[in-house]
Amino acid sequence: MSVLKHAGKQQVRLGGHLHLHSGLKRTTSAMARASSTSDRDLMKDSSPALSLDNIRSSLIRQEDTIIFNFIERAQFAKNDAVYTPDAVPVPGFDSRGQRYSLLQYVLHETEQLHAKLRRYTSPDEHPFFEVAAPLVLPPITYPPILAPCAEQININDKVMHVYLSEVLPGITTPGDDSNYGSAGVLDVLCLQALSKRIHYGKFVAEAKFRSQTEEYTRLIRAQDADGIMALLTDKAVEKKVVDRVRLKATTFGQDISSVPDTPTSAHTSTNHFSTTAPKLKISPDLVAKVYQDWVMPLTKEVEVLYLLQRLGPI
Repeated sequence: MSVLKHAGKQQVRLGGHLHLHSGLKRTTSAMARASSTSDRDLMKDSSPALSLDNIRSSLIRQEDTIIFNFIERAQFAKNDAVYTPDAVPVPGFDSRGQRYSLLQYVLHETEQLHAKLRRYTSPDEHPFFEVAAPLVLPPITYPPILAPCAEQININDKVMHVYLSEVLPGITTPGDDSNYGSAGVLDVLCLQALSKRIHYGKFVAEAKFRSQTEEYTRLIRAQDADGIMALLTDKAVEKKVVDRVRLKATTFGQDISSVPDTPTSAHTSTNHFSTTAPKLKISPDLVAKVYQDWVMPLTKEVEVLYLLQRLGPI
């Protein structure tokens, strides 16, 4: 299992062009705070962020965000020009002088703005591009919940690939409706939501490590990635997640266009609404497949990456 290859330098391919992406994304001060955190300090921390109820609640809320963002993006055509460099002459270029696609440009500029508002100093946020913008808000000191290795893990290259190749073709209709700006902005929201959900695996991994410290420590010292993956996998829980997101996509994605029927008498059935099946804005099966085939496997990849490095150099 070659999960370690995703630490450090990352590569993101958009519209046939490559963007180098470093896994070391935090500010220098944030890195210094993380590196000074001892394992003893981490284990003493009893932050509610690592409680099972809090983690479950956060993941469920993130499902809602992801599904609603998918629904919003689905109202526009796929618009291939948004993802093709030079199709829209944006004033942005990569380190090799190649012009960004519109999506790259919107994502890059959005992240630079959000970085100024300290978004990426939070341990649950991960940029797709390098961010070096100065803060305009005073920094926040977060409690030492995660091990220092968390700073080095960023698999947004895979998040981007999954979104462009699996999600986008499934939630949009082929064609070009010229709504490039709207499409690009909504793409950014989808990408940010997926990235946050997948990298939340770091918190899940830390909680699992604390609940089964002895078992995970043995596997970590042996650098047994497959053993770690087996220990953290719960097929029953994964099935519940898949079933839940399918139901949510069905519920949230209904096009409620029918109106109540007027009852003809006091004895009329209480079901006054049309029984015609509502039209769905996105495919519930697609959302379930995205979670089953990509979101949960990538989350577990983050968990394994984190746990393999959880105890520091072996």
